[in-house]
Amino acid sequence: MILRRKLNTVTVGTAYELAVMHSLTTQLKMNLMRVGGANDRGVDLQGCTQTQPRISLLVQCKCENKKLSPRHIRELQGTLIQHGNINTTMALLASPEGFTSKTVANAIASTLPLSLLHISTNGILHNCIFNHPASSLLNEAGLHLVKKFVGNGTDVNISLEKSI
Repeated sequence: MILRRKLNTVTVGTAYELAVMHSLTTQLKMNLMRVGGANDRGVDLQGCTQTQPRISLLVQCKCENKKLSPRHIRELQGTLIQHGNINTTMALLASPEGFTSKTVANAIASTLPLSLLHISTNGILHNCIFNHPASSLLNEAGLHLVKKFVGNGTDVNISLEKSI
């Protein structure tokens, strides 16, 4: 008989934070460090873009087994207001299950620079959305989002690249 232990939420959450950090570092060229813990005040990863001018980044990682709801956008907005200069800081929300349509609509409608990231637990970036204020920050930094379909067209490589 094989005994299976259920991993505790701290172990699962930490593993997901590390997977997200690896994905964002390699694919979106972000410099991030893990700051999550009991007193993280809503920030799991913090850092900046690798290019000048730098954009400060606050990342929340939510390893839940369902799509994230608008409540998570409200939490993300509160975290951004509490921690960052909203003119130079972007808040990103990562989920392995994605987001409800209302969550996406709320993020897009926000006047704060927000990004939604669908990143699997093994660190694969499936999709990302930047709202208008976040896109403006990227444009000011000379960055643009590139999505390239590879293989038979079912896989996508997503990257942030410097505009020429």
